[in-house]
Amino acid sequence: MADKETAPESWQSRKSALMRERILEAAVDWLVERGYAGFSVLALAEAAGVSRGALQHHFPTKSDLVSAVIDHVVDRRIARFLSDFRASATIVDDQPQQATAMYWDSVQSRDYAAYLELLVAARTDAELRDCFVPGAVRYDRVWTQEVAGSFPQWEGNEDRLQVASDFVAATHLGLLLMSTMPGQRRDNVLALVEKIVIDLYHQRDAGS
Repeated sequence: MADKETAPESWQSRKSALMRERILEAAVDWLVERGYAGFSVLALAEAAGVSRGALQHHFPTKSDLVSAVIDHVVDRRIARFLSDFRASATIVDDQPQQATAMYWDSVQSRDYAAYLELLVAARTDAELRDCFVPGAVRYDRVWTQEVAGSFPQWEGNEDRLQVASDFVAATHLGLLLMSTMPGQRRDNVLALVEKIVIDLYHQRDAGS
């Protein structure tokens, strides 16, 4: 009897979650395919195939929608990266190199492409910047915590790990933005990044 009474509520919750996911995926598609230009509640409602009222039930304002998109792509990207890393990086001393290569793969994902579109647009759009920055700060905090937890062999050298993580993130972002760089030059930079991370890893015991 209790199951019958809770079933409608459970279905409504699932239906609401599916609708939210549908809207967020449409927003990600829009950013990846068209960029931030024209990104609006009305345009997203049409792209998702839902009414404006249905969209605003979940995301009352454009800022709410943008914030949710940031959380959506960031949380999913971190979860996928960590899952893939933990499943494949079994040799401890190989982990820094593997993680660096896997990070490059992750920034070429659809989710990161959507995040990058917001990052670039936020530079000149004050309204977007106001809702993008808190999400980016949260992403950095969560990423830092997860990285520290995934590399216990860096314990006591957290500052060096942070430098390695920041260096990889900044360099890979730069390579993405420099999309016209010839492939061989890009590969040379990627190889150098891996070498520097490995050097930092081996220096952790030396304390230099």
